[in-house]
Amino acid sequence: QARLSAQQSHLAVARARLKDQELQLKGSEEKVKEIERRLYGGQIRNPKELEGYQREAEMFRQQASKIEERALESLGETDALQAVLAQIETEVTRMERAWAEQNRAWQIERDALTPALKTAEETIARLRADTDEVMLARYDRLRRGRGGLAVAPLRGDACGACGVQVTTGARQAIEHEELALCEGCGRIIGL
Repeated sequence: QARLSAQQSHLAVARARLKDQELQLKGSEEKVKEIERRLYGGQIRNPKELEGYQREAEMFRQQASKIEERALESLGETDALQAVLAQIETEVTRMERAWAEQNRAWQIERDALTPALKTAEETIARLRADTDEVMLARYDRLRRGRGGLAVAPLRGDACGACGVQVTTGARQAIEHEELALCEGCGRIIGL
């Protein structure tokens, strides 16, 4: 979108410059016509005045020629900018479609996960209600202080979170489904 906006701005500037050059060209051409009308209208009889008007007409013709060259360059630039703009618009359209498709997929996934989330939240609420308040407070404190991970799995003879060896006493407590804390990170160790 930013590239599209920038390209539209560049194109608007180029179009304005082209329009200005076209107006300048028209003005020069009108001045040449006015001078030629005077020259060939038979009103000027003085040779010096006639020569002055001819020089002035030639000056405006040269000016018009230069403006016309610049206008042609601007026209080429405008055409090139329009071609790039068309490519960017095509890319933006493609990206918007891809985003819309991905968004639909996410919505479908969200809708599919919502019942499972609700069930999990209900289970959590039920388990929290059935858990000892002191144990629950310890769990919540660990969770807040350990980046959301209060319980670590036992991996071999080590804590699955920090890798510190679990003591024999902690291992026996885990096997008897009693509370065991890792001596390294302080998390609850579970099977």
